[in-house]
Amino acid sequence: MTSPPPPAAPEELPPSDESPVAEEPPPEPEPPLEPPPLLPPILPPALPPITPPSLPPMGYSSPASPAPAAPSAPLNPRQEKLLGYLKKKGRITRVEYVKLTGASVPTAARDLKELTDQGLIKGIGPLAKGRYYVLA
Repeated sequence: MTSPPPPAAPEELPPSDESPVAEEPPPEPEPPLEPPPLLPPILPPALPPITPPSLPPMGYSSPASPAPAAPSAPLNPRQEKLLGYLKKKGRITRVEYVKLTGASVPTAARDLKELTDQGLIKGIGPLAKGRYYVLA
């Protein structure tokens, strides 16, 4: 048996000066794109100003804002004695005030609160053991 002849290779045509298809000229480059016009930024609506709370947290005095002065009431003798003591010593606790004046604990607390509300003294520390008072 004989093998079939190999397939014939396609014939190449000799180059000719005349080409059946005309080449197109290369496309002209497109002009560069212009950037879009600038738009004003979109901002969220304005919020009202934040106001700090009028009272400091419980148990602490606010050194930045003094307590509003209440109408001045005349000082009782215990309170006058306290102001003299603070001018000499600089600070006092409620227990020391009770010993100094002989007042009861509720009366001492009331006297100290009145003087704090009038802005004459200020309490430093928590509203418990460890709080002391100084001249404002």
